[in-house]
Amino acid sequence: MLSDDITNLCRAVFVKANGLPKDDPMQGYLMRIAGRLQCYRDQIQQLERARVPDSARASLVIDLSDDRIVPFPKMKRPIPDEGGAA
Repeated sequence: MLSDDITNLCRAVFVKANGLPKDDPMQGYLMRIAGRLQCYRDQIQQLERARVPDSARASLVIDLSDDRIVPFPKMKRPIPDEGGAA
């Protein structure tokens, strides 16, 4: 699972950061990265535990037998006026 991979990455960054001297700027940088990874891991764990609605569990079939490519419809971008609002 993704949360397990991020846990391992976070652990590796913590180990690397603790191997550096305390006055090294890279040590503080790696600790900040490890802290962010830990927050992301917690969010990913919540998403992994979330219940998926039955409508989203339905199987999806993509037909790749046709050589024809159907592009997505293009959308017009709003043009901002002088005040900056679109």
